[in-house]
Amino acid sequence: MLLWLANSKHPHELRELILDDVSSKHFNFRQNLINYLEDIIKEDLDDFQNNTTESDTCNIEKHNRTSISICSPIPLPTDSNFEEQKRIAVRTLASENQVHRHTSTCYKNTRITTTDNPPCRLRYPKQIYDDTMIDADTGEIRMKRSHPMINNFNEWLLLACRCNIDIKFIWSGSDTKALVYYISDYITKKNLSFHDCNALIYKAVENFEKNESRINYTDALDKSRRFILRCFNTLAFQQEISAVQLKEKQQLNCTTNEYDSIDELPFHILESSYENDGQHEDQNESFELESGVDENNLVLCNKRIDYQLRPKELDDVCLYTFYCEYRKAKMTTFDNYLLQDDPAQTPLRRR
Repeated sequence: MLLWLANSKHPHELRELILDDVSSKHFNFRQNLINYLEDIIKEDLDDFQNNTTESDTCNIEKHNRTSISICSPIPLPTDSNFEEQKRIAVRTLASENQVHRHTSTCYKNTRITTTDNPPCRLRYPKQIYDDTMIDADTGEIRMKRSHPMINNFNEWLLLACRCNIDIKFIWSGSDTKALVYYISDYITKKNLSFHDCNALIYKAVENFEKNESRINYTDALDKSRRFILRCFNTLAFQQEISAVQLKEKQQLNCTTNEYDSIDELPFHILESSYENDGQHEDQNESFELESGVDENNLVLCNKRIDYQLRPKELDDVCLYTFYCEYRKAKMTTFDNYLLQDDPAQTPLRRR
């Protein structure tokens, strides 16, 4: 998550203000910046201890991530003892999630096997600083730190997310570009390789030729359009996407009690209603061929349309649950018997 500060200064201007001599008129700016960073970025638990002792600092490593505190209630700001509850919650969550513990991942790129203490690729332990300082020569900001193994965090984000987080003040153009690339690369998935695309296209061609005799094409252009659409849908179906990409595509806002209906999916764009069945020809959507009343009759099926035209009994069901737990089934004699006894029942069955 990137937060852009309003009315922020240009990186070059900010650097000049930071690197000015301490006795200059910009000393207040430097000190205010340090106070601001210390308020939002924490690299130790000194501000969250009641009576900080040596035993408290040593007990930080004894916490484990299997604690039930992640499910504990969030302190309410309206409580009279909110500050005390917040300190306890932040101290517990930081001890469980922000303390680095060396694993094999820390040394997977280490080539030196003779040393007893190989370097951690995540650069732990960190150097300890008594006070926050700004290097006048390089402009490097060194935050106050009293614990070498705690990853920096923000107390409010930690209370909200309740997992390992990281926070960094980005004040240079090079850092901004590097972190934007890192975040974009982290939340997206790689495209299909060339040989995987070839295999999928070959499979799509086989399926298209197999069903060619069942479909009546109007002309060669219609056949070409359907063939290209089949290849595109095959590639899109096999393309892996991340949870962040899926969330952005679906625009799905859900709560614990209700779900909002999805009006538009970017990969299935609706521009008109489907009151006229002839309009299906103009939609670039993926349809599956299924048998109708008998094997000689084929119908085009689409789960997105099924969800849009679902019965009223399923109004509160979200798209994901509909895809996972419901399916269409042919009516049987027993189903007809049940519907005659109780017409209110729906023919949809859960898996």
